[in-house]
Amino acid sequence: MPWWRVLLAPLLDVFRPRAAARCLVGASRPAFVAVMVLSLVAIAVTVVGLTLWADTITGEWGWRPPAQVWQNWHERAIDGWLGPLEVAFLLMLVLGPCLPAFLAWLNLPLVYGTGSAWRSYKQSFRAATGLLWPLALAVLVCGSTAVVQEHAFYGVPPGALAAQPEFTPLLVSSVSALLLVLWLVRATRALAPGAPDPVPPPRCEGCGYDLTHQPAERRCSECGLDIDASLVAAGSRPGSRWAAEKAARAWWQTTVGVLFRPRQFYRRLQLRTPAAADCGFAMWSYVAIGLCAALWAAAMIVVISMQGNPPPREAWLVIPFAGTAVVIIGTLGCWFGHRLMGALVASVWLAGRALPDFRWAAKVIEYESAFLWVFCAFWGALLSSLAIVGAIVGGPWLSMLLGRSALFAFLPAEAQVLLLGTLGLVGVWAWRYWVAYRAIRWSNF
Repeated sequence: MPWWRVLLAPLLDVFRPRAAARCLVGASRPAFVAVMVLSLVAIAVTVVGLTLWADTITGEWGWRPPAQVWQNWHERAIDGWLGPLEVAFLLMLVLGPCLPAFLAWLNLPLVYGTGSAWRSYKQSFRAATGLLWPLALAVLVCGSTAVVQEHAFYGVPPGALAAQPEFTPLLVSSVSALLLVLWLVRATRALAPGAPDPVPPPRCEGCGYDLTHQPAERRCSECGLDIDASLVAAGSRPGSRWAAEKAARAWWQTTVGVLFRPRQFYRRLQLRTPAAADCGFAMWSYVAIGLCAALWAAAMIVVISMQGNPPPREAWLVIPFAGTAVVIIGTLGCWFGHRLMGALVASVWLAGRALPDFRWAAKVIEYESAFLWVFCAFWGALLSSLAIVGAIVGGPWLSMLLGRSALFAFLPAEAQVLLLGTLGLVGVWAWRYWVAYRAIRWSNF
């Protein structure tokens, strides 16, 4: 493959993330470093160029040519040369690799199976570095949209016509963030682990006792569990409904099973099947959460309007832009929280070598996306009460009822309830992962 093709692989294959990831993983070390440096420089140049463009028109100075902006930037530069451009380049080169390093850790549970975890992390890092080129394109598109909107409406008094485009950069940025996440997800799938190493010996799923030599009484010598409960798949691990049927009804039944019967669900989950059998469940959860968030927002507007507090007429031009952006950002927040929690738990399991095959951890993380509904229900109920009850009583009812606590005197009661409730749910989520671990650690199927 030509050297220039490797350097521009994520850009030329922007619509083929898997091909870009495979190209970067197979590239030599000098070529990979060159790709990373070149993409970071492209981001730095784009940011500085957009800032220069934005500063050509301001409320105080009016329009200024780029040369004058550049001169003003360097008036107080160190020795006349260390100005904003140089600082941006240094920051990008030093801090830029932190983003793919973090994303590589976030994706590690999805690309590591057995063997060397460091080798899997390096592959994940290379795939995540490929996101930098699409990120440069996203920065260019979003920044250009914001600057054009700012310049086009410079001097226009605030009102209905000016309010609508104010949210255009927010919508463009949220859509760009969604596309970047989808790019990263598809690139990561190219690194999915292949066939597992030699299968470990069969174990009792009650206590982990080695069942290579089965007792004549057909019961575990340590805990007394019937051997068939560990060695017969039809009785012990028939699998999930979602793995057998990719349909809306199967997704819903699986979600209910994961939420309300986690131990029973993971005790019946098949773990040594290909990852593709369980893939897609989390994606359905994200899509459903986004759709329900949009319906909830529409219902809130209707309810508040029925209470005599309809949005202003000019706000109806803003709601489609702002509402769509907020729904996308909220859904991406759920994705990030889900993946962050999974990466933290998988890191603990990895440090203790808790599982013989970490493909199992990836399946648990996939199905634990169902718990995001609990967070959404909590946040939705709290926000709904603040809007509806607050409109009835004429103010934030939690602050009126609870006041400010001594522990967090700087936070309103609403923020404290949201923060402490979310932390409590994170603790419940960690407990659920512990339940899942105890149910899968000695799986034979």
